[in-house]
Amino acid sequence: MADMLPCPFCGEPYSSTKVKGTEFLNCTPSFGWFSWQECNVCGARGPVTDNDGALYANVEEALGDAESAWNTRPSPWRDIGSAPWDGIVDLWLGGYRMPDCEWRAPERPGVYPEQWCSFDFISESWDVLPDSPTHWMPTPEPPNTSADDPAAMEPKDA
Repeated sequence: MADMLPCPFCGEPYSSTKVKGTEFLNCTPSFGWFSWQECNVCGARGPVTDNDGALYANVEEALGDAESAWNTRPSPWRDIGSAPWDGIVDLWLGGYRMPDCEWRAPERPGVYPEQWCSFDFISESWDVLPDSPTHWMPTPEPPNTSADDPAAMEPKDA
């Protein structure tokens, strides 16, 4: 078995969430195994693996492909053409990540058209980015560090 990633929805470690579902389909013209992984904490289910519709001859192969599918995570990066024109996003440009950017008019004299800008904490103004971004992603949520919720501060058992 490969090193398994935690549940992508609730974050529970794989060791506490693994449920291997398998079924044998026996109907004409097809018969064989298909499989999936499922979190028994939140119920998230990985994709059903069915050998591209041909089904699997043995259960081990079906389970192996289900484990690979569980570990496949989509990239959070999206093509810049789909970026929102309002709000704060993270951008990828020139080989690095630029956090907290916004489509707006920069706060510099003589530069008026709207374009991607980032906030410069030294000058306390929005500046034009040095390069054109190719991808964007939503700004991630900050961690929950509220003193009002002591349970959020306790470490989870690994």
